[in-house]
Amino acid sequence: MQSDHLDNDTFLKRIGTVIQKCRIREGENQTYMASRIHVAQPALSKYEQGKVNIPVLTLKEISDAYDFPITDFFVDVELPSRTFKRLLRSKKIDEYTEDDKQFDEEMLRPENRKALRVLSSANTLLDNNSDKNTEEVIVSFAVERVAAETRQVERILKYAELIQKHRRSAK
Repeated sequence: MQSDHLDNDTFLKRIGTVIQKCRIREGENQTYMASRIHVAQPALSKYEQGKVNIPVLTLKEISDAYDFPITDFFVDVELPSRTFKRLLRSKKIDEYTEDDKQFDEEMLRPENRKALRVLSSANTLLDNNSDKNTEEVIVSFAVERVAAETRQVERILKYAELIQKHRRSAK
């Protein structure tokens, strides 16, 4: 198995992202999740942000409470908003806004798994493509499919336009 040799901060942020995805996927707020895993809400917030070291038994508690494989805490994960920003070639990929949070909450709902697969597949296609015309077709198709799959067409298209607007202003 290949090691990523991550620094501690990056590793904690990765685990925090997984915890956040798990919580959002279940449609829970931090207060509710904290009570389920027997920690204070401020502690959970710090775990999600990757600001503090999370006890191993807390990871086990999350794994047990959410029927979530404990090994999934140690794989590279990305929130859907970041994947969407990469798809749209955003320069502000590391910023996390309220719009990003709403997009993540929508995309991580169980009924939107197909939309997540579309997003992931489109990024894989883009990573293996160098033709500008093909890139535009892939991006356009992916945005339309994600919007259709989530049944949030207007919201998703508005979010995509917002990201593209930021991309244009960053040039």
